[in-house]
Amino acid sequence: MISDEGMSNFHNQVTQVVSSIQNTNDLDVHIVLINTPTYLTQVRERYYLEDYLTKSIRDYIDMFEFVQENMNSLDIIIEDTR
Repeated sequence: MISDEGMSNFHNQVTQVVSSIQNTNDLDVHIVLINTPTYLTQVRERYYLEDYLTKSIRDYIDMFEFVQENMNSLDIIIEDTR
């Protein structure tokens, strides 16, 4: 462990552990994102009983316009969806 070869080996082992932890965290995040219901699905189930496609497209267009016009729009949308 004291030699240059031992220190290099230890450094590689620590790097592999850190990489494994990061990969596990990335996998967990991807699984949560895939399994989380979308905002559009929740809105459709709650409010749009009829003609949901045109209403959802209109909401999408309105949201896009809001994001383009307001500098803090992403923060506002994130807080609103919580």
